[in-house]
Amino acid sequence: MKNYKQKILWSIVASVVIYLGFSIYADLDKVAQALSGFSLWLIPIILLLVFANYIFRFIKWHYYLGLIGVKISVSESFQIFISGFVLSVTPGKMGEVLKSFLLKEKTGVSISRTAPVVFAERVTDMSALILIAIVGAFSFNYGAEFSVAALLGFVVMIVMISHRGVAMKFIGFLAKFRFLEKFIPHITELYESAYILLKPKPIFLMTLLSLVSWFFECFAYFLILKDFSVEITLFRSSFYYSFATVAGALSFLPGGLGAADALFTYFITSLGQPEAVAVSSTILFRVATLWFAVLVGLIAFTYYQRQSGRIDLNKLNVKEIN
Repeated sequence: MKNYKQKILWSIVASVVIYLGFSIYADLDKVAQALSGFSLWLIPIILLLVFANYIFRFIKWHYYLGLIGVKISVSESFQIFISGFVLSVTPGKMGEVLKSFLLKEKTGVSISRTAPVVFAERVTDMSALILIAIVGAFSFNYGAEFSVAALLGFVVMIVMISHRGVAMKFIGFLAKFRFLEKFIPHITELYESAYILLKPKPIFLMTLLSLVSWFFECFAYFLILKDFSVEITLFRSSFYYSFATVAGALSFLPGGLGAADALFTYFITSLGQPEAVAVSSTILFRVATLWFAVLVGLIAFTYYQRQSGRIDLNKLNVKEIN
């Protein structure tokens, strides 16, 4: 776990530096004053809303496991799902492939078979957020090109994966390279799982479920802004949240650090709000979402290790794909 603790630690350091830089820019004293005025009674409500997002995303995770024939109890599946949050501060959250590693340890199912579940989760999450961003982009005349381009990129990717003939020809092409030859069975297994998960029906149903799940965090962001006396509608705050989150994810920075934060801050200042309010609301929201997820994941992973025995995450590499 040592290497992963170091990565999390460096992400925390980077986050502190970014937020400190924003705070200095906005006037540190004013930021501190704005934060001190936040209603403490809202914090448990916001965290409950964020956790509700996790519950609905877990439903999606467990549904996907069923689609590819992975048999595991709901309680164990939930522990593994939540444990994956410990590596949320990785580019595109792909560190959550930890969930596939834990599944392998528990069920013996190969990582190459279950890793596409993490990918399908990200695709449906991003699809739902992009849809909100597109509606908002055209409503508020901001970022329409980016939102449409992001959606088209996801659609093209899904269509390519769904076209078995094209995919198998591509895998056959890769097989011609000797250094890739031993990986072809695993690549094929990865593709077969992805093909099942990204069929039209699962994509449609899970994107709808994602719209529901991410609404909870949109609403949490709205509550934070309203407590800072920001005049904003739930629809506009949902657009800001979705657009910034998608941009942060596509930046492939760990947890979207810097990219998403800058957009959250920019959007609020664009409403004529003081920079201190923009920075304070961003810090609070990111702590309540990104860093709360890491904390919950760390607690869940620690508990899981105690229940299942010590797990060496240094095994989590290409050799463990079998």
